[in-house]
Amino acid sequence: MSRKASKTSVPDPPPKFRIGAVSRLTKVPVDTLRVWERRYAVVAPNRDLSPARLYDQDDVERLVRIKRLVDVGHAIGSVANLSRAELEAMLALHEAPAHAQIRGETDATEVCCYSDSPSSMNTEKAASEGVTVLGQYNNWAAFETAVLERSPAAMVIEMAALMPQRVDDILRLFWRSPFVHVVVCYGFSQAAQVRRLEAEGVIALQSPVGSSQIIRELRRSPNEAHPRPASTRAVLEPRMFEDAALLEIARRSTTVDCECPHHLVGIIRTLNEFEFYSANCEHRGADEAALHSMLRASTAQARAVMERALVEVVAFEDMPLPERAQ
Repeated sequence: MSRKASKTSVPDPPPKFRIGAVSRLTKVPVDTLRVWERRYAVVAPNRDLSPARLYDQDDVERLVRIKRLVDVGHAIGSVANLSRAELEAMLALHEAPAHAQIRGETDATEVCCYSDSPSSMNTEKAASEGVTVLGQYNNWAAFETAVLERSPAAMVIEMAALMPQRVDDILRLFWRSPFVHVVVCYGFSQAAQVRRLEAEGVIALQSPVGSSQIIRELRRSPNEAHPRPASTRAVLEPRMFEDAALLEIARRSTTVDCECPHHLVGIIRTLNEFEFYSANCEHRGADEAALHSMLRASTAQARAVMERALVEVVAFEDMPLPERAQ
């Protein structure tokens, strides 16, 4: 008796999308998608045997996450090359309820430490108090890399002199990772810089400070005295264009009769100047510090929007972005 051959079902190939469909799914204009790919390598769609771009489901999901972050004020250059886990962590900061963004006291805390002099943190004492020191660094670049890769629950930063540029670095790192606590111990600083940190929700302690005090601060709920203001997140968005790059764009000839690139450059430079002014304005109290923090955040968000507009105009003009664009 003959046996009928059984039919083996062949799974359908994963779907592929052309750029127009991806634009509709992600709500990112086609021209913007092309700029993101060419300038930032956000995704790498296949072309197979066709000259048309073909995106897969992973590409679409990645673009959706990046679009959501760009919509809340992040510059495309700061999120373009983040991993899926990093994108989801940043989205969680924006989308989780305020009360869930900062956990309360925990039984154990993992922390990365930076110090430009001998550290006050005693790793053995910390361990006995339920605090695990993942690493101690005296090089800022290495510290920053470790924090972004290991995602600790907190960071402790000790420095002899708290300079404005380092405050910028601390706050930028603060908002790139979902920290429970940031504790900064300093020897000397301008009062305005300390107020900038505290207005953002960072715990600032003047030296001398011992391990016990640092550990107590690590285990406290930030909501007790140092809430993290949601309105200040955009303040730390990095600039997409250096001043030299903006000037280079402004000097180029354009086919747009209204000289949009030139006008956009002027707007962005004005916003850069006000953002710098707001960041360095002297404060006489916590309310004034919070006000200037809000002004800087709002200005940075507006600047990021105008920078993205400039990228699209430059792409429309078929001009390459300057090498000095960040």
